[in-house]
Amino acid sequence: MPKEIERRFLVRSLDPGLPAPERVIQIEQGYLELRDVDKRLRVRICDYREAYLAMKLGKGIVRDEIPSPLDLELAKLLMSLCKYKLKKERRVIQGWEIDTFKPPLEGVIIAERELASLDEKLVLPPWFKGVTEVTDTLTNHQLARLASELRNDVLKEVLKRVL
Repeated sequence: MPKEIERRFLVRSLDPGLPAPERVIQIEQGYLELRDVDKRLRVRICDYREAYLAMKLGKGIVRDEIPSPLDLELAKLLMSLCKYKLKKERRVIQGWEIDTFKPPLEGVIIAERELASLDEKLVLPPWFKGVTEVTDTLTNHQLARLASELRNDVLKEVLKRVL
């Protein structure tokens, strides 16, 4: 089974001198609920034209990941079944994946870096300001749950005002 070795960082802000990205991707992702809490089934749509399904097993810096391309129409159907969803923009810069989240998580910045091995040295770039490592404590699944809860609270407030 393929292993993913990845470190994640919560970044307070990005320096204005941030290099131009090699790639920018609009991502919508959702999570299908599974009974096993150590397994995640993620649906991801990239740039409204590519889709992927991934099974992630375990927690922490090293996890098993089983990715697979997915038909876009099937991905949209599966996404509609996801209780927890989020949207983000990913900028790829010098091997870093920098995610800035869309409402209701605007302002959240997560920087990720995949490593070739556990021994690989990692140097944080100078364009990250106020960095906290969250590899073992904050996942995109948790962020999607938070986004869904915030959306529900906002919707309830709007409905209270309208009704």
